[in-house]
Amino acid sequence: MYILQESLFSFDELQKLESKERLPIFFSALDLRPYAKELRSHSPRGADGHCRQGILRALLAAPLENIDTLTGLHRRLDVDLRFRYQCGLRLDREAPSIATLSRVFAELTGKELAKLLFDDLVVQCKKEGIIDGSHVAIDSAAIHAYEKKQP
Repeated sequence: MYILQESLFSFDELQKLESKERLPIFFSALDLRPYAKELRSHSPRGADGHCRQGILRALLAAPLENIDTLTGLHRRLDVDLRFRYQCGLRLDREAPSIATLSRVFAELTGKELAKLLFDDLVVQCKKEGIIDGSHVAIDSAAIHAYEKKQP
């Protein structure tokens, strides 16, 4: 039995919301400070890094903007100042490098912050009445990834 998931917005509403309007609405509902705090370097050495909350926002916004690689995300942050600003990154600095994005992504997954963020969002959605938690949907779509095979 297949259950069609209800949409939060109608198709017409989504068409009206341009990219420049979607991201502020998306980010206004999220408090990413606790997660970004876990990503900060606790060492007093080294150069001032990029805003970890901004990089986290960029990583979350990438799928919404149909960006599927870190190279594509870097290119978009480098070229599109509005996108960089909406992600909370400074405009007077260069965009985070691919290596920086990769390091933050690895730290995000290594510390299981992505799972924690997802679990917290589910709890928040249940409190708001967006979802009731009585149904479980399992997606068996193939995901193409550049991952080393484990022996």
